[in-house]
Amino acid sequence: MRIFFKGLLYELGKNVNDETLDERQLIDQVRKFLQMKRYCIVIDDIWSVSIWDMIRCALPDSIGGYIIITTTRILKIAEQVGGAYKMKPLCLDSSRKLLYRRIFGNDEKYKCPDEHLAEVSDRILKKCAGVPLAMITIASLLANRGRDKMEWYEVCNSIGTELEYGLDIENMRKILAYSYYDLSSHLRTCLLYLSVFPEDFIINKGRLIRMWIGEGFIQCEKQGKSLFELGEFYFNELVNTSMIQPIQDSFGRLSSCRIHDMVLDLIRSLSSEENFVTVLSDMDSTSPSNMIRRLSLQNSKKTHVMDQTTRSLLQHARSTRVPNGIGNLTCLEDLLVLDIDGSSINNIEELSQLTELRRYCIVIDDIWSVSIWDMIRCALPDSIGGYIIITTTRILKIAEQVGGAYKMKPLCLDSSRKLLYRRIFGNDEKYKWADEHLAEVYDRILKKCAGVPLAIITIASLLANRGRNKMEWYEEDYAIEKFRLIWMWIAEGFVQHKEQGKGLYEIGECYFNELINKSLIQPVYDRHDAIIEFCRVHDMVLDLVCSILSEENFVTMLNNEHNTSPAKKVRRLLLQSNMADHAIPCATMSLLQVRSVVAFSLPSNLMPALGSFRVLRVLDLKSCHLPQGCDLKHLGNLLHLRYLRVGRTYSTELPDDVGNLRYLQTLDLVGTRFDSLPSTVVQLRHLMCLCIDQNTRVPNGIRSLTSLEDLSTLNICDSTNVTEELCHLTELRTLEIFLFPAGKETLGKSLVMSLCKLQKVQSLTIWATGGECNFDAWVAPRHLRRLQL
Repeated sequence: MRIFFKGLLYELGKNVNDETLDERQLIDQVRKFLQMKRYCIVIDDIWSVSIWDMIRCALPDSIGGYIIITTTRILKIAEQVGGAYKMKPLCLDSSRKLLYRRIFGNDEKYKCPDEHLAEVSDRILKKCAGVPLAMITIASLLANRGRDKMEWYEVCNSIGTELEYGLDIENMRKILAYSYYDLSSHLRTCLLYLSVFPEDFIINKGRLIRMWIGEGFIQCEKQGKSLFELGEFYFNELVNTSMIQPIQDSFGRLSSCRIHDMVLDLIRSLSSEENFVTVLSDMDSTSPSNMIRRLSLQNSKKTHVMDQTTRSLLQHARSTRVPNGIGNLTCLEDLLVLDIDGSSINNIEELSQLTELRRYCIVIDDIWSVSIWDMIRCALPDSIGGYIIITTTRILKIAEQVGGAYKMKPLCLDSSRKLLYRRIFGNDEKYKWADEHLAEVYDRILKKCAGVPLAIITIASLLANRGRNKMEWYEEDYAIEKFRLIWMWIAEGFVQHKEQGKGLYEIGECYFNELINKSLIQPVYDRHDAIIEFCRVHDMVLDLVCSILSEENFVTMLNNEHNTSPAKKVRRLLLQSNMADHAIPCATMSLLQVRSVVAFSLPSNLMPALGSFRVLRVLDLKSCHLPQGCDLKHLGNLLHLRYLRVGRTYSTELPDDVGNLRYLQTLDLVGTRFDSLPSTVVQLRHLMCLCIDQNTRVPNGIRSLTSLEDLSTLNICDSTNVTEELCHLTELRTLEIFLFPAGKETLGKSLVMSLCKLQKVQSLTIWATGGECNFDAWVAPRHLRRLQL
């Protein structure tokens, strides 16, 4: 119940991080928060009256009025809680619509596209008795069986005749069981594993797949596919069969899933019968068998009391999922998977208890200070079973203080050749150079690299594809957004000459990819789409770049740890400080010639006044919270500005004089929560990238922004004015739209007409709420590479 009340407070906008609060204290916080407010709360799937009584204590009888709606599958509980309203089943027409949409992607006139399947479809719908889950599950089965009438009758007959007279819980389980046994064996195993998670738990896709891999459920690699990619295929198959419910993240990507309560009941029952998973919880437990193979502790209490008999059965447990109380699992010997959910300092302390009696080996990379090491060492016990702790550092003094230094030996000449040739040719056979006459010069190069792998990889990238480019500046280990970096290059003028058929951004992408190919930056892939969205700079490369930047006066860096010496003329300024009392000597510097300013985690009192800059081209304040009183009033005076990125601010709107920035190319206001943009924005004729929150409205006249290539998120709300102007933005490559209400016919038609005229769009995302929009008349442009609807 602690998790429930903390989740309720979070949904109400009040985050509670204190782990010491018990249920009574959390109930008091909920009551105090709601006491004088009007509220409407929906609580789903109550299983007992005692649980409801506890929840009801937290919901006060507010004088402002309130509505509390609860759902349950047990009629007696509904009657005791406060009166039952029985949900009516879907009518036959609505049932047909749901079934046909799921199978054929078509619900027009509620008619089956194949007449010979109409009769068997109606029979199946009659047996489903108007229950949506039954219809969706059966539809997933039928979709995979083609349009064979006999196979459909086979599915219909397998459901059972007793369902025609009412679909109770037991009969619904029969439909789900049929769907379960229709899965292939490996998918059944992966689905059963989901019984380790609690009811209504949001299961992260990446986490689940790695647990499957850890258990050995995903073993046979297909040619060209990794284990994780194969796991993603399994995950998608379970989604397609409606056994799990997909959850998309804020970017519309499939990132998590849930299990329907009835599916969870089924797999819990099957897991118990097959001794696949043992669940111990406050509410519901499966009886431990003679040997526990997988254990899921789902308690909400601070400690979990596990009897001695149960603990003795854990010796050969392969997998354990536990939110807390792991210190009493010291009997585990063959553990393959340990999932600590909601890690806290308690888990770290208990983890040290778990490792006290176990052998362990831990590697900690790149320690920069002895104080950090001392903190880490406290969590690692001197286990009587033996242990190995390996740390790495680039500072010899730290290594000597931590516990003795082992200096890494350089690679030998043969290993260096192997690494070099593999990088250049994709071939390391016999460590032999492909062209004999070049062997001598490359051995000279390897000698200069002195056996350092990073040096060899970097040189190999240069040799494989010679060329030059400039590297930008960011804090260490910072994930640099590709999209943001390229637009900053453009604003600085680094990307100038258009190639035939290529825009500035596309040329910038070529530069970005060249830096990756030369190993000067490390690509970071999107987990879901395998697209490069970010990059990082290796620590040693960053050290080199920082040194060169200082010598050439390319960037002046001012932060807590190390500064570059400010030159008489500052050209680009990087401000980074986490301490409000840390002095950054901006007041003693001449800022008149500064071309770029980027601030990371900078306190508001250290930000120089915008009026200090005269020729500023790039201003990035995304990671710097602007305080109350900082109203961007001098923004309109930055006449040379080409890139503006602002994050959280106390200002409610962008100043009108932003229209003075006639050279502005990028305007990124995501996170500002502005209600609308000023009408003067339409004067920015050179604007190529506009990023705003989905609730921020654009003014009339955006048709004049004909240079726009990137627009997100365009709010189209109950008006065709914006959609009619959209068709004039013919240079758009990336477009993201928030559409409401999507079911309005005139609004949908106007949007489709405009989209048909945008032939350069490569990425299109449409968030539609309030109905469904018909895109049948839209013909996708030939350059489209990414579509999310």
